[in-house]
Amino acid sequence: MPQIGSTAIEEAVVPVPDERINWLSELYKPKKTTLATIECLDLPGLSFTDEHGRAAARRLINQIRTVDMLVLVVRAFDNPSVPPYRNSTDPVRDVSELKTELLLADLELVTTRIERLEKEVTKPTKTQARDKAELALQKKNCRMQ
Repeated sequence: MPQIGSTAIEEAVVPVPDERINWLSELYKPKKTTLATIECLDLPGLSFTDEHGRAAARRLINQIRTVDMLVLVVRAFDNPSVPPYRNSTDPVRDVSELKTELLLADLELVTTRIERLEKEVTKPTKTQARDKAELALQKKNCRMQ
C-alpha cells in the first residue's frame, strides 16, 4: 500500500485465478502449472490544483504510456478525516479533469512528434517518404483533437 503523499509508482504482479487451469492441472498432473498474471502499477494520487502538481502528474503520465489498460479510481465518498480534492467530493468533475489532462498530455506528445518530423522530412533519408506520410497523419490527428 503506497504512503499518502508518496510520488513513487508501486508495482505488483497478481496471479489470475482460473478454475479451468486448476482442473486441467489436477487431471494431467504437470510438473509445473503457471497461472496467467496481471502486472499492476499503482500511481499516487494526481493533483492538478497548481503547476507543481500538474508537472508531477505529467511526469507520471509519461511513465505509464506503455500500459495496456488504465483504470481510473476516483473518490466518491465523504470522510471527515481525509480532506477532499478541491474541497468537495465530485467524482464526475474529477474524472472529467483527469481525462482532459490525459488528452492534453497526448496532444503535447503529438505536437512534439510533429516538430521532430518537420525537421526530418527536409533531410534526404531512407525513411523520408515514411516520415512525410506519418507527418501528414499526425497533423490530421492533431486537427481532430
